[in-house]
Amino acid sequence: MITPEWINTQIGFLNFRLGLYRPSTGRDFFFDPTPEFYAFISQGSTAALNKAMRILADFIIALSSPVIEDWDGPANPLTTWDHDWSEQKDPPGMIHYNGPFHSRVRIAITNKHTPHIMGGILAHELTHHFLANKNIAYPDDGENERLTDFATVFLGLGKLTLNGYESIQWSIPRPDKVVTYTYKIGYLSSRDIADVMVRVCAFRSIRLQDAQANLTATALGHLAAAALYEQRLQDWQANLTGTARGHLAAATFYKQRKQKDQERNARRAQRKKQWKRFLARIFRRQPEQHRNITTPSSQEPREKKESPKRVIECIACGQKLLVPDSKQAVRVSCRACGKIFVIAVRAGNGY
Repeated sequence: MITPEWINTQIGFLNFRLGLYRPSTGRDFFFDPTPEFYAFISQGSTAALNKAMRILADFIIALSSPVIEDWDGPANPLTTWDHDWSEQKDPPGMIHYNGPFHSRVRIAITNKHTPHIMGGILAHELTHHFLANKNIAYPDDGENERLTDFATVFLGLGKLTLNGYESIQWSIPRPDKVVTYTYKIGYLSSRDIADVMVRVCAFRSIRLQDAQANLTATALGHLAAAALYEQRLQDWQANLTGTARGHLAAATFYKQRKQKDQERNARRAQRKKQWKRFLARIFRRQPEQHRNITTPSSQEPREKKESPKRVIECIACGQKLLVPDSKQAVRVSCRACGKIFVIAVRAGNGY
């Protein structure tokens, strides 16, 4: 179960990144999944789902919506008595980004037995698309999926999520027995989504009674439990002394700071990993065994070649001087008397 501090952190994060998002919607902030809407998406065709996705995108003021692809398998596998649901390993939905404002969604055939689940998947995948176009994401995949579930409520699609994230069971008769399957989608539980809805309503000054329309009976129960928990939490905080409130605020601040440090370290590690991959692609270094490298230790020390010398006498004071034995004229300065003279080119054994 998520904590109130985590919810407040996500509200602050998305509010900072999105700015004034639909500030004056009031009681119309949440999309109402009416029975007519659920009946429309229960057709199961990609044309109907793409149209529903466009309706949701217009509601949250998204510039584009992802395209839902066709799926493999029968139109309604629940009618096949020998269909083995245990072999369905695909995730409920997969989104692929083809560039800015362009993404494609593939929905697993498993999700077609209830329009509530389908509505939750549409909300989740559209939120993925919306946040990606805003460049809003966490480096950790699991935390990013939790943020996406949270953002469905923050963007106004929370009723679809709350109705669709409840686990369901169904049975299929077999020749010798009845097999019961359990299925659930989402990275936050239905109760978690209800807790998020209560806090988002408080953040946007929406009465909780105005957010209860078109919710299932189970979703209403979760919302009532979340509201009761929030009220008890507020009453408990109101009865604390000033010192206790200070300790509570300090503990909350420390916990939030620790979480931010962890997120920052995760981002740094991710950037460091990406930078290493970038350098590897740029330089494409060969393995050590294929390199033709001569290490300094394997090189033979070079002998220092000294130029030949010869001894002459200074023409002024007779001081003996050591000068290069060059085949060209050499300018010499005597260190004894300071006389400067030029030695002519050698001719045989003389000068």
